[in-house]
Amino acid sequence: ETLPLAYQRLQDTAEASKAAARAVMPEVEAIETASTAALARLQEAEALVAQQREEVRHFVETAGAALNDSRATAEALNREIESAETQALALTGATAPQLIDALMRIKDAANQATEHARHALANVVPEAANSLGVQAREAMTAALTAQVEEQMADIARKAEDAVVAAQK
Repeated sequence: ETLPLAYQRLQDTAEASKAAARAVMPEVEAIETASTAALARLQEAEALVAQQREEVRHFVETAGAALNDSRATAEALNREIESAETQALALTGATAPQLIDALMRIKDAANQATEHARHALANVVPEAANSLGVQAREAMTAALTAQVEEQMADIARKAEDAVVAAQK
């Protein structure tokens, strides 16, 4: 075999390889486009989760502040009632048991209201956090599942096509 023939075969093989690479290029570009779109959707979902997380944090802070305010108000009310009870005892002595009884009922009612407010606020925070978590999970699932699966299947198909084209 002569050197020019071997050189010609080498050039022919190089041209065939270039043609195969050019044939695969659209598939590679399609895979790149699909991957970029999938990445963008994942970034959108990440932003949505971050926003939901911030909303939950803000809600917990607000609920905690409201609970602390309610607790402080209830404690102040208790102190005022105890003060009024002490003053009533000093004023009436043993002559007004009905007044003392009424003040005791008021104090009991205030204590019950305080306890009820504590329980109500203690239940609000977990329920709201759970609800926001469910909403965030549903939003992410809806935003990602179908589109990402479709794009991943498209990427797989195009990768297979590229492999087949490269093997030709």
